[in-house]
Amino acid sequence: MSCRMRYTVFLGLLFLLSCLTHVECTPKAACNETDACQPVTEECVDGVCECQKNHDIEITVGLEILCTPAPACTPDCEDNKVCIDGHCHCDRGKVYAKDRCQHLEGFRKFCASSAFFCDINANLSCSNSTCVCLESHWFDPDTDSCKHKNEYLAEYNVTEYKVHPGIYCRTSDDCITGLNCSNFSCKCPKSCEYKRDKEVCDCGEAEVSITWPIVVGIILGVVILWFWASAVLAILPD
Repeated sequence: MSCRMRYTVFLGLLFLLSCLTHVECTPKAACNETDACQPVTEECVDGVCECQKNHDIEITVGLEILCTPAPACTPDCEDNKVCIDGHCHCDRGKVYAKDRCQHLEGFRKFCASSAFFCDINANLSCSNSTCVCLESHWFDPDTDSCKHKNEYLAEYNVTEYKVHPGIYCRTSDDCITGLNCSNFSCKCPKSCEYKRDKEVCDCGEAEVSITWPIVVGIILGVVILWFWASAVLAILPD
């Protein structure tokens, strides 16, 4: 067995052992100060498990996503990696999978059902065949990136994430009142038009049916006439 193979097996055993003692074993998993990310390879940053310095996200043959140490440049890098700060890393928009750096899809690009087809380094995951922000992140159009919710709220000095029609959303809770999240975009209900000055969906005047009131009125009229007719006939002499 080669040294590289022994090293890979060692990392796999280390990963398995740590998974047995920790709740989450995947980078980008939610965490807090008391939660334990992988003690050797990850750290909790803004509520998310991130790879530690000089570690990269790698997708194993079994499609597990984990952080692994970035090898030192000696001096060149293998598997189409590039040397950055003395360590071999995949270029931006790529992740190490199947023994080489593979290209991953970006924001709102098509993806298959497995999350690893989206650029997890950019905080993306695959949902409904579309690469969208992780549930713990919101999309920031100013930087064209997915930011952690805590970072987004602090940067824009807001208390919630509420967006207008045509803006990215993950659920309808992300949209302003009256809008629905459809295909990851806030939209007014069908047949309604968004009024930007009032920030409401204008669905026009409601059509009121007059058929039933007329029918009910006729029925009540007949009943009343029958009642009075019966009352008059009752008091007339035989």
